[in-house]
Amino acid sequence: MAVFGSALLDSVTTSVEITDVSVGTAKIEYLNISNASSGTGSYGVYYTDTSGPFNETGDRVYIRRAELTAAQTVYLSENDFPQGDNSSHFLGGHATDFRLYVEAVGIDIHVIFKREDVTSAGTTTLTIPDWTTDQGSANIHAGNYTDTNTQLPLIDDNTMGTALSTNVASAESVKAYVDGKTHLELGTAAGRALPGDTTVISAAQASAITANTTASNFIQVAVHTGYYSSSTSLYYEALTGYVAENASVTSYVSNIVAPYDGKVVRIAAYNSTTTSKTRTFKLFLNRQSSVQTGTDAATASYTTKEMPDLSPTDWVFSKGDSIAIQTTNSAYTASTNTTIVLEYDITT
Repeated sequence: MAVFGSALLDSVTTSVEITDVSVGTAKIEYLNISNASSGTGSYGVYYTDTSGPFNETGDRVYIRRAELTAAQTVYLSENDFPQGDNSSHFLGGHATDFRLYVEAVGIDIHVIFKREDVTSAGTTTLTIPDWTTDQGSANIHAGNYTDTNTQLPLIDDNTMGTALSTNVASAESVKAYVDGKTHLELGTAAGRALPGDTTVISAAQASAITANTTASNFIQVAVHTGYYSSSTSLYYEALTGYVAENASVTSYVSNIVAPYDGKVVRIAAYNSTTTSKTRTFKLFLNRQSSVQTGTDAATASYTTKEMPDLSPTDWVFSKGDSIAIQTTNSAYTASTNTTIVLEYDITT
């Protein structure tokens, strides 16, 4: 806090205190001493540890003492007020420089000053501990803080049998675990497989590849039929590709021969009418209309031109069987296309 002050020294008042006893530390920014008389006078600026000026029993430390000629002004700045140890320009804290006074001899001596109070009385001074020596209970140790660092425990388990979400495996155990697994390494020195590259595998690796590779032993074949029917009587699909339906199970246009064991897996159809109708399919083998194989495959009533797909589950046949599929419509269907999907076991 800046404090400005002034005083007139004459034959009655011969000194003035520049500092304030209630302030622990202060800095003098400037101090001007003027002789306004026509005569010669003198002045002195000193520190003292006494409670008042001119106490000869106290110690005084003069920093300036000189004559004042007529109309002379002396200008002092902060650099003229070093502390007792000469390390700063602050007053206070030393036995010999608690208080600063100006004394004068003359009849018209004017004193003007500016003081910066740095620390007020009662202010707590922050002391930084000397950590190069033992500070007792103030030392930083485990009891003075909470360790918030979470470090997972390390395990060295080549089988990873003790692995948990709360621990971490060593690099050596991870390598041992991976190396212990049966795996096939493909690639080149460049780190990737390229066309024409080869690699050597062990007999065990080859067996593992064979054991884990499922060969497809089945093929599916679609048979397409098409004809125009205005009848609701039963007839047989022209599996040979003939363009007219036939009502006889023994007709050559109604039968095909199975080259392998197999089954019928799907029937799809499309016609040109939207009347409400149902459609029923039956499987007969070896041109025998009296012996049906499997159960009926029948649709619910539908009005669309596309028939709901049917997937028989028990329409099976053997290699060499003659296959015929009978159809009955509950209503007029007109132009009709049918696709029948057969699945063959080519190992038979």
